[in-house]
Amino acid sequence: MKIAITGAGGQLGKELTQLFNNKDYEVFPFVKHQLDITNQAKIKQMLVDIKPDFLINTAAFTEVDQCETELEKAYLINAIGPYYLACEAKENKVKFIHISTDYVFNGDKAEPYIEDDVPNSKTIYGKSKQLGETLALAAYENTTIIRTSWLYGHGGKNFVNTIKKLASHTQEIRVVDDQYGCPTYTKDLGIALEKLLKNRMAFIMSRTQEVAAGLNLQLKS
Repeated sequence: MKIAITGAGGQLGKELTQLFNNKDYEVFPFVKHQLDITNQAKIKQMLVDIKPDFLINTAAFTEVDQCETELEKAYLINAIGPYYLACEAKENKVKFIHISTDYVFNGDKAEPYIEDDVPNSKTIYGKSKQLGETLALAAYENTTIIRTSWLYGHGGKNFVNTIKKLASHTQEIRVVDDQYGCPTYTKDLGIALEKLLKNRMAFIMSRTQEVAAGLNLQLKS
């Protein structure tokens, strides 16, 4: 199985690259300077050259506060980029998985959000990611959206690492008390993603066998 990963320099991208490299997959990780997801021609060329089975997009502009002042950059990377990826995935018959965020919701719900809840973000980051979901799904029916929250891994800036660092040299830690989230370990998400890839591949193989059996039956009759 061939897997192309965009945004491979980020926490999740690094985790997926390591996870899939340690197993029986051909992995093609791309960091930003190797593949800019806002360049549709480059995406097209990459898919033509590699011919992956899956394209996983982990690239995003995730600086929530910066998104409020850098709107064009936020929408270009978080909305137009996924749209280009979905368009080219469809053109090249590659299954597309897009990593999104719980920020697509407004946070007013008093209990955990579920998949069927209606997105209605209050932030530019959330709105741009929500638009990315909408455009990708509209462009390609074989798109899978995965919403995650508060990612933390072995490197990079994240809540868990920040608290660990503070706890190592201070007796008192002050944090905001008006935010609620579910920290997600990148390795756990990677394992779940691998299961999804295997299930989708098994389903496709099953459907292919059914079609082949049907054609054989028609030829005999």
